[in-house]
Parts: sequence; C-alpha cells; structure tokens
Amino acid sequence: MSENQGGFTLPVGFFLFSSTPSNDGYLGALLVTDSRGLPLEFRCTAPVKPTAIQKLLYGAHLEPHVAVNLCGVPLMESTRNSLCLLLVNRGYLLPIRAFAKCPVVYVTAVREPVKEALAELKPDSPSEAVLDLPIGNGHLLKCQWHSSYADDKGAIVQHLTECQGHFDPLEPFERVTAALRFLQEHDKRFT
Repeated sequence: MSENQGGFTLPVGFFLFSSTPSNDGYLGALLVTDSRGLPLEFRCTAPVKPTAIQKLLYGAHLEPHVAVNLCGVPLMESTRNSLCLLLVNRGYLLPIRAFAKCPVVYVTAVREPVKEALAELKPDSPSEAVLDLPIGNGHLLKCQWHSSYADDKGAIVQHLTECQGHFDPLEPFERVTAALRFLQEHDKRFT
C-alpha cells in the first residue's frame, strides 16, 4: 500500500447512510481514518427530507438516489483526504464508484458456514463481484463491489488486509453511528 508523508498508509473512508430517527429523511456521514483506524476527518450531511410528491415520483429509486447523489457524492467531493478505499454500509451505494477515485466496497459481517451466509445475503446492487475475507471468531467479511470495476479486487484485498491488522474494518461504522446519534441528540439541525 502506498504511504503518505507521515509514514502511514493513505486514508480509508467509511460512508454510512441512514434514516433520520423520525424516518422522515436521510443522513449521510463519512469518517476518514488512517490504516490504523485513527480518525482524520468526519463529515456529514444535513438531513435530506423528501416531500410527499418526491416520494411518489421517485418510488423505489428515492433512497438510492438520495444516498448516492445527494449524500455520497457531495461528501466525497468535500473530503480533504485522497482515499485509497471507501467502505459503504449499503449495496446500493456502490454506484458512488463512478465518482470516486478509489475502489468502493460494500462490507458486512456474516457467520460461517459460508453457504448459509450466501443464502441470506441478497444483492441489492448492480455488483456481481463478491469476496469473503476471514475476520476471526468464525466470521467472514463479505465484500461486494461494482461489477464494472473488476480491477478493484486487488486493491480491496490489499487495503482491507492491512486494515484488519490494526482494527475491525466494520467497527468505524459503529463510531459513525454513535457520532450521528450524538449530533441528533445535541443539535436540532440533525433531527
């Protein structure tokens, strides 16, 4: 993995997309860490609250549209760090790859045996590229990336393997969730 001037590897991003507590809107948040999991940058969107007519007109496309175009792309464009990898918490976020200069991977933890895990995982994205990486304790890290970017596999494996040497690659999503919860409890703009 390439190293930056400080001797650490290039930053890894964790993009989380979720509903507001009242389920009337959506929030996007991006945590950027170094390869050891230490935070470098945190950004989040204001709540995006679609109108009733937008919900009707967009139908099933509303949530992916808000996630990618109104939350994900603006967050990616606003980051000061050049990411080497972006992990996302939803499969329908994979089209962000068209706007990112780094591989984008949807990750989730599953229990072995793999056959049961594969049966439970329902692809909700255009991705057909899937990889399982062991993360210990009888768990696998299920990785999916956009099938149009098949060459991303090598970088995904390299960067995730390096991260796993320092921290659980899913743990930063818990920190982002906690940060959003804190903002929602202490700042009315995020409710």
